[in-house]
Amino acid sequence: MTTPKNNMQTILIFLFKWKAPSITLDLLCNKTGIERKPALRILQKLEKEQLLRLQSVATKPLPYGQGGRRKKNPKWILVCRVEYENRFRETSKDGPQRDKIWKLMRIRRTFTTPELSVIAGINIDTVRDYLKILEKNEVVKRLKRNGAGVVFQLVKDTGPKRPILEEIKKEKN
Repeated sequence: MTTPKNNMQTILIFLFKWKAPSITLDLLCNKTGIERKPALRILQKLEKEQLLRLQSVATKPLPYGQGGRRKKNPKWILVCRVEYENRFRETSKDGPQRDKIWKLMRIRRTFTTPELSVIAGINIDTVRDYLKILEKNEVVKRLKRNGAGVVFQLVKDTGPKRPILEEIKKEKN
């Protein structure tokens, strides 16, 4: 599990660890330290994504002697724990990098390894490894060698999502 980067991630981690079937806005704010308004917006967003379902909206009693509007304290039911697990499942670090490489290859059609590396801002070794896998599976082919390196051409364009291919196992000596 990673450390939270923002309020949304903090709330998702809290809900993932929360054992009760439901949660109120006040309880969530007290446990996470997030202010009411941002927490409410995030919970409403999670409700739209169908991770939560609104169960009831109660009003919170005001402290004695204090006037004003009563604050609402909505209660949500946690719909699906599997979705929370999927959000925090460790993904391969190569995933987003390979997505960038794939997108660039689709745009350029012919390219060199250094070009992809510089434009995508990715280590050249990562680009080489991915091109080896694509070449092995006949998605790209080598055209020629020039001063900037080997020129590759995209042969099979499988669409906007990169193809998931069998990776070459690196042998350790």
